[in-house]
Amino acid sequence: MSRLPRKNSRTITIDGREFRWLLHGRNRYIGRAPAVVTISIQEELEHPGMTLQCMAVSVQNEEAEEECGYCNTSITPADIEKIIRAGLARGWDPTTGTGTFHPGSMTLGQYKV
Repeated sequence: MSRLPRKNSRTITIDGREFRWLLHGRNRYIGRAPAVVTISIQEELEHPGMTLQCMAVSVQNEEAEEECGYCNTSITPADIEKIIRAGLARGWDPTTGTGTFHPGSMTLGQYKV
């Protein structure tokens, strides 16, 4: 499997292991449509294995919309850590295999993953 690009991606270290993550898509509401962001995560290895990938869909927040017209919440490194830990707990092994692993459902602030 190919590596995630270094451009526009970030790294995070969890329990001494380094991961690279990348967001695809817009991270805010456009009109009344919720934001959909795809998150891809790989362990930083010479030959990366399985990629953890999930889609985060923003949950409407009427209070925030009334204030500024759209909701502008971010996917933070703390959210990425939760996704990685959930993926590892649900059987993701980033050191072996190829392809994509989907961790299942969870809630991250104003996003449903």
